[in-house]
Amino acid sequence: MFDSTKQMRTRITLLCLATAIMGILADIGIHLPNFPLSWIIENLLVAFDFYSTVRAIKDIPITSLINLMLLIGALIYQAYKGRETRLLGFSFAVILGYRLSLFLGNLPKLFHQFNLSTSIFMLGNVLWVWIAIRMLNYFNQQKTLKTEQSEKYEENYYVAASAGQRLFNFLIDTLVALLLLFALFSYLLKIEWVRQAALSLSDLLGERMGFLFIVALFRFVYYLGFELAFQTSAGKLLTGTSVIKNDSTKLDFKTTFLRTLCRYIPFEPFSFVFSRTGWHDRWSDTSVVKEEKAVGKPALYFLLIPLLLILMAVFQFFTYQISSYRTAKAYTERIEKEQNDLIEELNNLETNDFIKTTSNSDFYSTVYLKPEKIEATQITFTAIKVSPEGAEQKEKIEAFYLKNKDTLPRITLSRKELIEAVKGDKDQLKGIRLPEMGFYKINGVSYHFQPDLNPIIQHPYKSKFVVVNIRNFGIPATILKIENDGGDSNIKWEIDRPQLDNYLSGTLGSILGKSEEPISDFKIRIYVTDSLHVARVYRLSSADEGHRLKRLKP
Repeated sequence: MFDSTKQMRTRITLLCLATAIMGILADIGIHLPNFPLSWIIENLLVAFDFYSTVRAIKDIPITSLINLMLLIGALIYQAYKGRETRLLGFSFAVILGYRLSLFLGNLPKLFHQFNLSTSIFMLGNVLWVWIAIRMLNYFNQQKTLKTEQSEKYEENYYVAASAGQRLFNFLIDTLVALLLLFALFSYLLKIEWVRQAALSLSDLLGERMGFLFIVALFRFVYYLGFELAFQTSAGKLLTGTSVIKNDSTKLDFKTTFLRTLCRYIPFEPFSFVFSRTGWHDRWSDTSVVKEEKAVGKPALYFLLIPLLLILMAVFQFFTYQISSYRTAKAYTERIEKEQNDLIEELNNLETNDFIKTTSNSDFYSTVYLKPEKIEATQITFTAIKVSPEGAEQKEKIEAFYLKNKDTLPRITLSRKELIEAVKGDKDQLKGIRLPEMGFYKINGVSYHFQPDLNPIIQHPYKSKFVVVNIRNFGIPATILKIENDGGDSNIKWEIDRPQLDNYLSGTLGSILGKSEEPISDFKIRIYVTDSLHVARVYRLSSADEGHRLKRLKP
């Protein structure tokens, strides 16, 4: 058990400050990729589970609130030399309930999907449950109940909690219980039998009554557990009140169970209208009494609640703005890259490349532009107007073109028109006007009558090998050789499956790279020959997962 010493007070303060600061830095580090030492902090937090990015409710970051409460509570605790523990005690009560909810919610996962990361996460929750229990027991040992001397008798009596404190206790405990319930059920409802049981309960009692039944059951466990273990609850810790039996002894199971059960008597909350005690107090022979406080003006202490909410709102606004900026920036960079890649493809058009365009007024109206004559400043196209026809669309378009190429309309466009159709101005609709067809947007360039390769890269972190499977969306081809073209030049490449059949056949081409040292990145050239006996060269890098291989000019 903890000792009531200055050294122990310092240890508690340092633990709380370190946890809070690391959690806040992790919150900031998530949104700032270049934040100093953010990767070290994040790895430490993951390893020791000091912080969890899990959110019990989508819009309410519990961990951020806990970090702020720990930070302020630790400073107050140290400033008043260990005599003021209300905010710190409340924080550890929330931590206890939250971590216990995470543990119970993830317990089925531990049995069905046992791995190291899950085990560390569960052990971290157990550690925090143990720390919270020790802290709450320690604070219980240090507290002193407030007494006043009776005017009639020469003895002291405990001071009953005020009506305002009782109301505040009820509101805070209800809020905390709901947060913990949602934290627990966000995991449990992922389990099939739990989900089916909840649906059955909803069918039996109705959706609203089923929900209220679950809430009532959870509140029962919440009050029973906290008041039996610590003679208090999260709300009472914040107001500096405790529950005792009227004979001044601690609560036992029978008394606590009866007290908690009485809370569910119809209209029980209205029993406080004309009295400071409710039916669950009177019928269980218990009382809620005040504790001695270190702060001279207790009312000022409760200003911390709106202050915490304001700080959390400011912090969330700050992180939201950063996240929004990063999202917008990433979107802009992605669009710019797609535009630059498309412009590069347009500048390197071959006669077997089809430009795909879609109508701005009718999404299902598609026109393919097949280059027939490529000159320095302009290109003559055959226009092929089609509708989407499923997975074999490319083959059908090719067959349609070969059959009707002499009767299809011809269109001549300048290279400048094509580039401006992709880039355009911010205030203008991007696209190009096709004669007698309308305004069309350029979506991309598709390869026809040639291989169209797409890589699937398997490259475990810090491994000494890399596997690249290659899907072919075009005509069949064969891999001839592979050469390093940058990156780790000591990688030795082997052709595992040279045949690049069409992906509809269900087979994939495959190459394997090996090295004596862990492979960080790679850039290679893949030489192939297709079924029309045309030799082609493609470039592949470790960053090309999910993207078409870039075709190099012969």
